[in-house]
Amino acid sequence: MLWTLFSGVSTASGQVVLSEMMSANSQTVRDEDGDTPDWIELYNAGNVPVNLQGWYLTDDSLETGKWQFPAVTLSPGGYLLVFASDKDRKSGPFLHAGFRLGAGREPVLLSDPSGQLVDYLPARCIPTDVSFGRSPATGFRAFHFSRPTPGQSNDTNSRFTITEGQDTVLFSQPVGVFTSSFQLTLSVQSPATIFHYTLDGTTPDNTSPVYTGPVTIADRSGDPNDVSDEDTSPSWTPPQGQVNKATVVRAVAYQDGCPASPVITNTYFVDLTFGSRYRFPVVSLSVDRSDFFGNRRGICVVGENPDGQPNYVRTGGSWERRVDFEYFSPAGQRLFIQTLGARTHGRGTRSNAGPMTTTGSVGQAMHSTP
Repeated sequence: MLWTLFSGVSTASGQVVLSEMMSANSQTVRDEDGDTPDWIELYNAGNVPVNLQGWYLTDDSLETGKWQFPAVTLSPGGYLLVFASDKDRKSGPFLHAGFRLGAGREPVLLSDPSGQLVDYLPARCIPTDVSFGRSPATGFRAFHFSRPTPGQSNDTNSRFTITEGQDTVLFSQPVGVFTSSFQLTLSVQSPATIFHYTLDGTTPDNTSPVYTGPVTIADRSGDPNDVSDEDTSPSWTPPQGQVNKATVVRAVAYQDGCPASPVITNTYFVDLTFGSRYRFPVVSLSVDRSDFFGNRRGICVVGENPDGQPNYVRTGGSWERRVDFEYFSPAGQRLFIQTLGARTHGRGTRSNAGPMTTTGSVGQAMHSTP
C-alpha cells in the first residue's frame, strides 16, 4: 500500500524524496574512515530549500524514529548522502545513521518531525555495488542501477529490473544427534543457482564461501572453547573446563546476485553421551557473532560507546538481534525451529558473571539446557 502511495512523487515546493540506496557497498564510495558502508541518498525535487532538522530515517516501519537528522539544509535540486553505517554521526564530513540496511531486505522510510511519512523505498534485493532508486527522468519509478551515482542524478541509462528466482537448499542429513562423523552434502534444485554456506554462525550471503563439496561433520570434543570465552561484563568469569560443542551449518541459494531461498540453519551434534547427559530439552541459538559480542553491536558485552554505557544495558528495538532458535528433545530430535528477535533483560543482573556465553550457540554451538 505504501509503495502505491509513493511510487509517483509530486514536485511541489520543498518535496524531499528518497532518490537512491545501496545495501552492499564494496567499492562504490568510501566514508571518512575508509569504510564502505550502506548508504541512502535524498533529493530535493522542489524549488525551495528544506531544513531537515528533526526529520527521521529508518529501516523499520514499526520504529519510524530510529535515526533523527541534525540541522542540515537540502537545497532545491540538491542531493544528500547519508551512510547507513550504524556509526550514528551527525557532524563531520558525512552523516551516519545509527543502523545498517541488512543486505537489501529492509525498506527505507523518511518521516518529517511530526512523524508523518514523507517517502518510502520498498525492500528489494540489491546485489553488491548495485543501487536501487528513482529519478525525475523516469517519473520517479523505481529501478536498479548498475552504475550507482551517490550524491548525483541517477544514471537512467544503467537502469534495469531484477526478477528474483525461487529455490531451496537441500541437506543430505537431517539435524540431530549422531554417534560418528559423516559427510554432509548440500544441493539445490536449479542449475542456475549458486549457493553459499557458513560454519561460524554468521548469516550467509553472496560473499560467504561457495559450496563446492561435502562438509565434514565431526565430534568436536577437544576443540578449544571460543564463543564461551567472550568477556561479557566487568565481573565475568570464564566457564570451567570444556564446553560441549556442536556444528551449525547455515546455507542460502543465490541467483543473479540475489537470494533465491531463505537462509537454512541446521545444527548437528556428534556425541556418544548426548542422550545420557541431558534430561531436559536442548536449545541452539545461531546468530552473527558481532550481534552478541561485537564492540559496536553486541548486546551481551560492555562494548565501546561514546556515552560510556555498556551495550548490555541498552533497550529498544534497535538493540534487538535476529537469532535462529532450534529446540531439541533430550534424545536429540529437533522439535521446531523459528527465527526470533533476542534482547537482553533485567537490571543489575545484566552485569553479573557468566551470562549468555555459557548457554548459547554462535556457530561453534555448544549444548545448552533451559
